[in-house]
Amino acid sequence: MTNRYPIDQWLLVEFAKKVKQYYNPDIFNNYDDIATERGLFMSPATYRKLIKPHHKRLNDAVKELGMIPIQHTCGLCESLIEDIIETGAAAWSSVQPVNDIVGLLEKYGDRIALIGGYDANGAPDHLDATTEERLADVHRCLDTYGKYQSYIVFPFVIVDSLDPNDMLALMGPMLGEAVRYSHELGRTQAV
Repeated sequence: MTNRYPIDQWLLVEFAKKVKQYYNPDIFNNYDDIATERGLFMSPATYRKLIKPHHKRLNDAVKELGMIPIQHTCGLCESLIEDIIETGAAAWSSVQPVNDIVGLLEKYGDRIALIGGYDANGAPDHLDATTEERLADVHRCLDTYGKYQSYIVFPFVIVDSLDPNDMLALMGPMLGEAVRYSHELGRTQAV
């Protein structure tokens, strides 16, 4: 068998094909963190040389399969937003507030959607945070970023359980409030 990609990239493209074949989703989210909240794992030049070509190939394949490519990366990586756009990603998930989200939305919002904004490394994400603290951060996200058409709020909490009911108990109120509050603000696009 001949393939045009290195084996790891070939496997990702083959995985995307299987996802399309068996699940037929609209979206394909590539979870490939390239940063922490303090900065990139590598220099921008290293990302561009070693990783960006693979992200581009994967996103091109995902588009060919009729899915929308989303690039997930946590952390401070606003310096690579143009690169993420050039790879063909339709959105960047989970954009954390260490990035200048307002600035990114204003400058690039016509080219890429930003999903996130929730303070997943701050007080709202702590297991002992109250529902009110979490909902307050949902409000902060929508108050700050919700006026931008290319923003999608994404509140989440890392749950120390494999039970979906535990996850729903923590995340359900946040997701419900995101929908309710966005409508209160007069936001017309889907959250």
